[in-house]
Amino acid sequence: MNNAFKSTITYRAKSILIYSVTAFCLIWFKHASADDQALVLADYLFDSENYYEAVTEYQRYIFFNPDDEYLGDVHRRIGLAYRNMGQWQSAKDAIRKSIYTAADDSIRDERKIDLAVVLISSGNYSAAEMELLRLSYFSSYPSLKQRASFFLAVSCIYAYKWEEARVAFRDYTGNPRGLSPANANADSSFKAAVNLKLKSPGLAKTLSTFLPGSGQIYAGGFFNGLNALLLNSAMGYFVIDGLANKEYGDALVRYFLTFFRYYRGNRENAYNLALDYNEKLNRQQAGRILQELKKSID
Repeated sequence: MNNAFKSTITYRAKSILIYSVTAFCLIWFKHASADDQALVLADYLFDSENYYEAVTEYQRYIFFNPDDEYLGDVHRRIGLAYRNMGQWQSAKDAIRKSIYTAADDSIRDERKIDLAVVLISSGNYSAAEMELLRLSYFSSYPSLKQRASFFLAVSCIYAYKWEEARVAFRDYTGNPRGLSPANANADSSFKAAVNLKLKSPGLAKTLSTFLPGSGQIYAGGFFNGLNALLLNSAMGYFVIDGLANKEYGDALVRYFLTFFRYYRGNRENAYNLALDYNEKLNRQQAGRILQELKKSID
């Protein structure tokens, strides 16, 4: 059997299959109730990433079916749609409704994880951690406890709480002695994060208090520090020159309008440079760890 003949057979088989599935869906859709059609349309819009239109159809369904037994699933889909649109408050409200209407504890705990993911996505890491900690300790379902531990590690990573993230990750992987290569790499990255050499913003500010620019240099901003040193030295010179020439009024004006402003700005700049240095270092390490976590679940 040559390749051309095989391709023709395969193409015809696929065509027949697609035709059969389409025909079945059209027949079912024709005989389905209006409510079923509304849900099918809403799910289709959701799966097509037309989230705004999907939410409209889901809400229409809820309006006409306020006592439906599957209302929790509909609220959850609304929450996920809002999450995908970045509308965090609406997503949280909808998923909380799905939690209240959950049929059993297993579904309720699963939706609490959905809520925690939205909280993480919106940057509310502390609330996410509280939700996930409760689940990781008190859920009756091992698989959900494991998922909660994973997302707890993710939340702590985004908050740069390295030790807490490492503990949560170990809870997720189970026995740390039996780590897979990917998990072992992630664990090593956590160790490196715990031992990051961060700068002290307070020390940077103190250094620049006594010698303008030295705090910036300590925080890794050599040229920024050199600029602060030269500017403050020049402003200080003009103040001292005015005092030396007994031009006290001019010296006072120079002090408050130039030197003091540059001097105070130099101290704040040193403090912020140290914060920026730490943020960059933490963000880079967080990116590395998240890549390792992705490998561990692939």
